[in-house]
Amino acid sequence: MFEDVTISSRADHLQKGHGVSFADYDSDGDLDLFCDVGGAAPGDASHNILLQNPHHWPAWLRVKLVGTKSNRAALGAKIDATVTRPHGETRSIYRTVGGNSSFGGNSLAEHLGLGDDGIVTKLEITWPSTSAKQTLQNLSIDREIIITESADGFQVRSFLKVITPA
Repeated sequence: MFEDVTISSRADHLQKGHGVSFADYDSDGDLDLFCDVGGAAPGDASHNILLQNPHHWPAWLRVKLVGTKSNRAALGAKIDATVTRPHGETRSIYRTVGGNSSFGGNSLAEHLGLGDDGIVTKLEITWPSTSAKQTLQNLSIDREIIITESADGFQVRSFLKVITPA
């Protein structure tokens, strides 16, 4: 089910758009929205807009991949996350790195919104150049991990500060 949040998200005043991007701008675990609404011609100018999401996901995991045999940005890599809910049932979340469009580009770090589901019990990466699979088990949530192709384990990215627009 969807909820109309056009007015409450402050997106009801947007003019002609030239691009949109979703990313966790302020590193608080939820996705924020940047809209490029300005034009190239002087009469078509408008201010670009950053809409900061005021909510916080109950649980999330951000996955940043670094290719070594595949391209460095891991474009085309596939992520398959198995999430185990509190009562034992599981669900899967699928992502492809770089699945963007011509009028927008999202972060290359894939954001997995887990809701109230609990823990990522399995995270499988399929690398684009070699089709090699890399699997991690029982990952802690509410953080960003950096996985390097063919390396054992992962790194945890710590955020030193939260950026808050004035």
